[in-house]
Amino acid sequence: MQQPKRNPALTRERLVTAALGLILKNGYHATGIDAICAEAGVTKGVHFEI
Repeated sequence: MQQPKRNPALTRERLVTAALGLILKNGYHATGIDAICAEAGVTKGVHFEI
């Protein structure tokens, strides 16, 4: 079965939106990539691809 194509621009937007929200909520130093990826609904490896 073929994987659906990802839209890098949409994924990037989701990551940035999640990061900004978490940074505003928790602070810069308390926000990690694991939390950002979980909030954006992507795997940790995806953030390296975009």
